[in-house]
Amino acid sequence: MFAYYIYLIQTNVRFRIKQEEFIMKRVYNEKISPRANESLTRREHTVQTQKRVIVLVCVLVIFAVILIGNSIITFAGSRAEQPVHKYYTSVQLQKGDSLWSLADQYAASDRTSRAQFIDEVCELNGISEDNTLHSGEYLVVSYYSPEIR
Repeated sequence: MFAYYIYLIQTNVRFRIKQEEFIMKRVYNEKISPRANESLTRREHTVQTQKRVIVLVCVLVIFAVILIGNSIITFAGSRAEQPVHKYYTSVQLQKGDSLWSLADQYAASDRTSRAQFIDEVCELNGISEDNTLHSGEYLVVSYYSPEIR
């Protein structure tokens, strides 16, 4: 039944350890004044408060990172899932128009290349790339739009 005392250097607090279990009773240091003991008690409370604030800030930062990451993933997924529909329209050729200028204007760069667009226009209109286009002619071209028409 030996009682041992451990002095904590930082806060100058003494704890009693008895029969392998902690008895967390604070024993004031009799060697210093009561006012100094009160100062130590205030310091202990300040340290505890600081630790609680640090833990709270860490939890809030982790929560914010998870929330922002989830929002970014959700937003990116919703944009990729937006359906795009293919439509056809008739275009009257103006002076100086070519298949390449139509491809620049109507081809969706993320869907088809300019060469693929020109091949499709030639197939739709029954012409070849070598045919001469004249102003006033009409060509059927395809285009993509997210709107339903």
